[in-house]
Amino acid sequence: MTRFQRASWLITVLVTVVAYSLVIPRLPALGPATRLLTRDTDTSVNTASVTLPAGWDVDIASTAEGQPVVTRGGVRVSVSDAVWLGGSDRLVEHVADLVFSEAPQLPTIPDGADGADDEEWQLLAAGGAPGRDPREVYVVRRSAAVVLVVVRGPAAEVAAAKDAITTLVASVSIDGSVLDVEAAS
Repeated sequence: MTRFQRASWLITVLVTVVAYSLVIPRLPALGPATRLLTRDTDTSVNTASVTLPAGWDVDIASTAEGQPVVTRGGVRVSVSDAVWLGGSDRLVEHVADLVFSEAPQLPTIPDGADGADDEEWQLLAAGGAPGRDPREVYVVRRSAAVVLVVVRGPAAEVAAAKDAITTLVASVSIDGSVLDVEAAS
């Protein structure tokens, strides 16, 4: 092998190393972070599916992680799921403690509600809640499977998007067959 051939191989190896270490890790950042949904789109979280509304931007990375986030204007709607083995009254209180910095308006939950029947509860931000708090949170439950739909944004924009948000919440379909959890004794 001549000196020129060895130099050619060295240059080829260096270019390849530079490409793999500098260029390729940056490729995902070159594309858009969101995509406009041109039609209603079904997607799934771990234990449920939900239909994201047309005309909203979906965060591509969040959907890949199974926790879709859609935005339109200043309104941001995120969907996530969880498992809860206790009563629905404690579930709603726990969600309120986790999500809101000030006590929200809680729904009235009947005694003994435990997710045996499909349940949907709506928590609303208090009148003087800080802007970082959600405007509303929907808790959809079947058995131990829980889906949270968290709505953030200016009150006027959230009100204007109410139909789309209501449709999104109504589209939540919990697949109870994928969840078989029992309380440890």
